[in-house]
Amino acid sequence: LNKSCRHISLNEPQNKTNIFNRIRLIICRIYTLNKIISNDKIDFIITWWNIPNLMGGIYKIFYKKTYIINSIHNSFFIQNNFEKLILILSKKVNKIVFVSKEAENIAKLKFNLQNSCTIYNFTSDTKYIYKNDKSVGAIKFLIVWRLDKNKNHEFIINCFNELYKKWYINIELDIIWTWNLSEYLKSYTSNLESSMNIKFLWQKNNVEQIISKYSYLLMASKYEWFPTVFIEAIKNWLPIITTDFKTWAKEIIRNNNITKDCTKVEVWINGILTPQDMNSYIDWLEKWI
Repeated sequence: LNKSCRHISLNEPQNKTNIFNRIRLIICRIYTLNKIISNDKIDFIITWWNIPNLMGGIYKIFYKKTYIINSIHNSFFIQNNFEKLILILSKKVNKIVFVSKEAENIAKLKFNLQNSCTIYNFTSDTKYIYKNDKSVGAIKFLIVWRLDKNKNHEFIINCFNELYKKWYINIELDIIWTWNLSEYLKSYTSNLESSMNIKFLWQKNNVEQIISKYSYLLMASKYEWFPTVFIEAIKNWLPIITTDFKTWAKEIIRNNNITKDCTKVEVWINGILTPQDMNSYIDWLEKWI
């Protein structure tokens, strides 16, 4: 494989914050892309991420013969003009591939896409399932995701604290990862009654080796692209409780049933799906205990 593959770097400067510099870079990229395609007689292109997808759409306008697939791995909620422009230009390419059916449906509804499909992300082989050997003692809840506003850690922490205040039982909340809200969340948690039962652990790329040691996986994101930790939890028979965020909560918990939003608590074989409602979330934490 290595002998037949070639890696080419555009060797671009790192400062891309200026809008005029971004436009210049896009023009230079398309010129370089065309040069590579012409020299190597490329017939097939797959683009990934926002700027390459934008380039793919622009390139297709001028060069019709090359078959182009735009792979969209983030969930589009059409929140700004840049996202709109990417999808408008993506209508020009041969195929748009999403990793979430719900994200594809949102884009199709708003932009009347005729060239889209969904191919789910690859997940590791299910034969590598770790022994679910939970130690007797504390009921251990787990959060795995970077500490930023979108992941809604504060919501889960507040739910856990209310549960602790009500029961004062041996429960523990472990938070794996770090990010820009790390210090804020640690400070916020230090003032709660359950502060001694909430632990901020390290950043860990492969959580599957320790995930089976926990009792439950918690999640309450505002939106997601593809939460791989859900698949890892299911593989290890770890129950999930999650709010109905866009996208992927319904697809994983309901086994791809995305026909309607979650308006009340739903119990499925893959876990519990709740509305973005604190009382519902706490209620099911209690039911589990």
